[in-house]
Amino acid sequence: MKRIALLLYIALVSSGCEKKKVDPEVPALETIFPDNVNGIPDKNKVLLIDEDFNSNNNAWRIFYEPNNDINYMKIERGLYIFYNDGRGTMLNHTNGLNFDQSKDFEIETKLKATTREYGLFWASNDLSGPGLSNMLIFEAGKMDFVSAEADGEKYIVRDKIVESTADAIIKIRKIKDKYYFFLNQNLVYQGPYLPSKGQSIGFYFSGRGNFESDYIRISRINI
Repeated sequence: MKRIALLLYIALVSSGCEKKKVDPEVPALETIFPDNVNGIPDKNKVLLIDEDFNSNNNAWRIFYEPNNDINYMKIERGLYIFYNDGRGTMLNHTNGLNFDQSKDFEIETKLKATTREYGLFWASNDLSGPGLSNMLIFEAGKMDFVSAEADGEKYIVRDKIVESTADAIIKIRKIKDKYYFFLNQNLVYQGPYLPSKGQSIGFYFSGRGNFESDYIRISRINI
């Protein structure tokens, strides 16, 4: 009887010493929201171009003459600065920010303007201005999205009401076959991606006033 009790005790001790099986941890799926300004994790972005306007290495258009305060465009104090006396339209561009627009990307720029109307153009084929391009234009709390094509300008969005754009952070995001545009952290447009017409990128503005760009950042998105 004692022998049986001893065998039962040994069996119980042995079973208690067995290691419990631990299921492997399943990594949490990271959710991506293209229509949210912060919806793409940093680890999915590769910074391609960081233009801070501390130099003109990217060959932006410059027009500046000493003692001429009527019209000018110059790089100064880490800003790309323009002034227009109101007698025309100014186009300011570079062809030096080349990146593969067939892949997913994001363009971000910070702007400040007192001029009546201004805009950003990209995917342009013209070395001297917007040419055939995609353009975002802002005027008095309204936004236009324009595709400039060989047979004229086509308004994808016209007179969309947006918040004041005197100080603006603009973000253009391309994911797969869709565009997402953000103004000061808010989604203002989503719709079909328009094929690139070229590599030129720049600014447009019209009316008397000042216009400044603080930076342009271009990132590739990997998702």
